[in-house]
Amino acid sequence: MNIVKGLFLGSAAALLAVGGAQAADLPLKAKAVEYVKVCSIYGAGFYYIPGTDTCIKLGGYLRADVTIGGGSAYNMPAWNGNAGQKNRLANDYIFRSRQDLNIDTRTATEYGVVRTYFDATFNWTTGTDTVANGSLGVYYAFIQFAGFTFGKAVSQFDTPWTGYPG
Repeated sequence: MNIVKGLFLGSAAALLAVGGAQAADLPLKAKAVEYVKVCSIYGAGFYYIPGTDTCIKLGGYLRADVTIGGGSAYNMPAWNGNAGQKNRLANDYIFRSRQDLNIDTRTATEYGVVRTYFDATFNWTTGTDTVANGSLGVYYAFIQFAGFTFGKAVSQFDTPWTGYPG
Protein backbone atom coordinates (compact mmCIF):
# COMPACT_ATOMS: atom_id res chain seq x y z
CA MET A 1 0.00 0.00 0.00
CA ASN A 2 2.87 2.36 0.76
CA ILE A 3 4.33 1.74 -2.72
CA VAL A 4 1.06 2.66 -4.43
CA LYS A 5 0.73 5.74 -2.19
CA GLY A 6 4.32 6.78 -3.03
CA LEU A 7 3.75 6.32 -6.78
CA PHE A 8 0.54 8.32 -6.59
CA LEU A 9 2.13 11.22 -4.70
CA GLY A 10 5.23 11.15 -6.96
CA SER A 11 3.16 11.31 -10.14
CA ALA A 12 1.05 14.14 -8.71
CA ALA A 13 4.23 16.09 -7.89
CA ALA A 14 5.56 15.47 -11.40
CA LEU A 15 2.33 16.76 -12.97
CA LEU A 16 2.47 19.90 -10.85
CA ALA A 17 6.10 20.50 -11.83
CA VAL A 18 5.29 20.09 -15.54
CA GLY A 19 2.29 22.40 -15.22
CA GLY A 20 4.44 25.03 -13.49
CA ALA A 21 7.11 24.81 -16.19
CA GLN A 22 4.52 25.32 -18.91
CA ALA A 23 3.10 28.35 -17.13
CA ALA A 24 6.59 29.91 -16.94
CA ASP A 25 7.08 29.46 -20.69
CA LEU A 26 4.14 31.63 -21.72
CA PRO A 27 5.09 33.95 -24.59
CA LEU A 28 5.67 37.50 -23.41
CA LYS A 29 6.42 40.60 -25.41
CA ALA A 30 10.01 41.30 -24.27
CA LYS A 31 11.82 44.53 -25.01
CA ALA A 32 14.51 44.06 -27.65
CA VAL A 33 18.06 44.54 -26.40
CA GLU A 34 20.36 46.56 -28.63
CA TYR A 35 23.89 45.35 -28.14
CA VAL A 36 25.38 47.52 -30.88
CA LYS A 37 23.88 50.91 -31.66
CA VAL A 38 24.61 52.98 -34.76
CA CYS A 39 26.49 56.21 -34.08
CA SER A 40 25.42 58.64 -36.80
CA ILE A 41 27.09 61.74 -35.29
CA TYR A 42 30.45 61.21 -37.03
CA GLY A 43 29.26 59.71 -40.32
CA ALA A 44 28.61 56.31 -41.81
CA GLY A 45 30.22 53.20 -40.32
CA PHE A 46 30.50 54.32 -36.69
CA TYR A 47 28.99 52.30 -33.84
CA TYR A 48 28.79 52.91 -30.10
CA ILE A 49 31.05 50.77 -27.95
CA PRO A 50 28.58 49.06 -25.56
CA GLY A 51 28.37 50.78 -22.18
CA THR A 52 30.18 53.95 -23.29
CA ASP A 53 29.61 57.14 -25.26
CA THR A 54 32.57 56.36 -27.52
CA CYS A 55 31.99 55.68 -31.22
CA ILE A 56 34.24 53.30 -33.15
CA LYS A 57 34.78 52.55 -36.82
CA LEU A 58 36.76 49.48 -37.90
CA GLY A 59 38.10 49.03 -41.41
CA GLY A 60 40.79 47.46 -43.50
CA TYR A 61 41.44 44.81 -46.11
CA LEU A 62 43.13 41.46 -46.61
CA ARG A 63 45.04 40.62 -49.78
CA ALA A 64 46.52 37.22 -50.57
CA ASP A 65 48.29 35.86 -53.64
CA VAL A 66 50.26 32.79 -54.65
CA THR A 67 53.18 32.53 -57.07
CA ILE A 68 53.62 29.02 -58.49
CA GLY A 69 57.02 28.05 -59.89
CA GLY A 70 58.50 31.49 -59.33
CA GLY A 71 61.82 32.57 -57.89
CA SER A 72 60.32 35.05 -55.43
CA ALA A 73 57.05 36.85 -54.92
CA TYR A 74 56.03 38.67 -58.13
CA ASN A 75 59.06 37.25 -59.98
CA MET A 76 58.29 34.73 -62.73
CA PRO A 77 59.85 32.42 -63.79
CA ALA A 78 62.61 31.15 -61.50
CA TRP A 79 65.98 31.39 -63.27
CA ASN A 80 68.46 31.29 -60.42
CA GLY A 81 68.84 30.09 -56.84
CA ASN A 82 67.27 26.93 -55.48
CA ALA A 83 64.03 27.54 -57.36
CA GLY A 84 65.90 27.85 -60.69
CA GLN A 85 67.93 24.71 -60.05
CA LYS A 86 64.82 22.76 -59.08
CA ASN A 87 66.73 21.05 -56.26
CA ARG A 88 65.35 19.72 -52.96
CA LEU A 89 65.50 23.19 -51.35
CA ALA A 90 63.21 24.74 -53.97
CA ASN A 91 59.62 25.65 -53.15
CA ASP A 92 56.86 25.04 -55.66
CA TYR A 93 54.86 28.02 -54.46
CA ILE A 94 55.27 31.33 -52.67
CA PHE A 95 52.42 32.71 -50.61
CA ARG A 96 52.19 36.40 -49.79
CA SER A 97 49.53 38.15 -47.77
CA ARG A 98 48.94 41.71 -46.66
CA GLN A 99 46.47 42.91 -44.08
CA ASP A 100 45.60 46.51 -43.37
CA LEU A 101 43.70 47.42 -40.20
CA ASN A 102 42.40 50.84 -39.23
CA ILE A 103 40.61 51.83 -36.04
CA ASP A 104 38.96 55.23 -35.57
CA THR A 105 37.39 56.17 -32.20
CA ARG A 106 35.72 59.44 -31.23
CA THR A 107 34.35 60.65 -27.92
CA ALA A 108 32.53 63.92 -27.31
CA THR A 109 33.75 65.81 -24.23
CA GLU A 110 32.88 69.19 -22.81
CA TYR A 111 36.08 70.58 -24.38
CA GLY A 112 35.57 69.07 -27.83
CA VAL A 113 35.92 65.74 -29.60
CA VAL A 114 38.76 63.40 -28.66
CA ARG A 115 39.76 61.30 -31.66
CA THR A 116 42.19 58.39 -31.82
CA TYR A 117 43.22 56.85 -35.12
CA PHE A 118 45.41 53.85 -35.90
CA ASP A 119 46.27 52.44 -39.34
CA ALA A 120 48.81 49.66 -39.79
CA THR A 121 49.73 47.01 -42.34
CA PHE A 122 51.16 43.53 -41.82
CA ASN A 123 52.93 41.65 -44.63
CA TRP A 124 53.86 37.97 -44.62
CA THR A 125 55.80 36.08 -47.30
CA THR A 126 56.62 32.37 -47.36
CA GLY A 127 58.44 30.09 -49.75
CA THR A 128 61.52 32.19 -50.45
CA ASP A 129 65.07 30.85 -50.15
CA THR A 130 65.28 32.45 -46.71
CA VAL A 131 63.19 31.88 -43.63
CA ALA A 132 59.57 33.03 -43.95
CA ASN A 133 59.36 36.62 -42.83
CA GLY A 134 56.82 39.25 -41.92
CA SER A 135 56.88 42.99 -41.53
CA LEU A 136 54.76 45.57 -39.77
CA GLY A 137 54.26 49.10 -41.03
CA VAL A 138 52.40 51.82 -39.14
CA TYR A 139 50.87 54.47 -41.38
CA TYR A 140 49.10 56.53 -38.73
CA ALA A 141 48.84 56.43 -34.95
CA PHE A 142 47.64 59.68 -33.43
CA ILE A 143 45.32 61.41 -30.96
CA GLN A 144 43.51 64.64 -31.82
CA PHE A 145 42.11 66.97 -29.19
CA ALA A 146 41.34 70.70 -29.11
CA GLY A 147 42.98 71.35 -32.48
CA PHE A 148 46.21 69.50 -31.65
CA THR A 149 47.45 66.26 -33.18
CA PHE A 150 49.85 64.04 -31.22
CA GLY A 151 51.49 61.00 -32.80
CA LYS A 152 52.35 59.84 -36.31
CA ALA A 153 50.26 61.56 -38.98
CA VAL A 154 50.60 63.15 -42.41
CA SER A 155 52.48 66.41 -42.36
CA GLN A 156 52.05 69.32 -44.72
CA PHE A 157 55.84 69.20 -45.15
CA ASP A 158 55.85 65.65 -46.57
CA THR A 159 56.72 65.42 -50.23
CA PRO A 160 54.74 63.08 -52.44
CA TRP A 161 57.87 61.50 -53.97
CA THR A 162 59.39 60.19 -50.71
CA GLY A 163 57.99 56.70 -51.28
CA TYR A 164 55.66 54.34 -49.59
CA PRO A 165 54.83 55.49 -46.04
CA GLY A 166 54.86 51.97 -44.49
